[in-house]
Amino acid sequence: MIQNNSTVDISEMSMEETRKLLHLHGPYSKIFNKEGKTDFGNLFTWVEYYWINTKFILDYEPFLYLLFYISVSVMGFFTEIAYCFHLFDLINHWDTL
Repeated sequence: MIQNNSTVDISEMSMEETRKLLHLHGPYSKIFNKEGKTDFGNLFTWVEYYWINTKFILDYEPFLYLLFYISVSVMGFFTEIAYCFHLFDLINHWDTL
């Protein structure tokens, strides 16, 4: 592992080294900042960074709920039967219904 991050070119590092740096120091580490832009050094580390972010967003249940609501609303433009899912949600939220 490279000790002095300020003198190392990230593009010369292996995928395993950049992956370790990403997990240890995060994407906002000085080594990934090159002239004001984020540079992960290789495609694998870049894909892993965005995969972790996507997985975090998709694991957040309120986001999935809102995404479902929006998709049902868009489907309602094409077929009116899709709006019944909104009614099912109303019935599910109120016990008196």
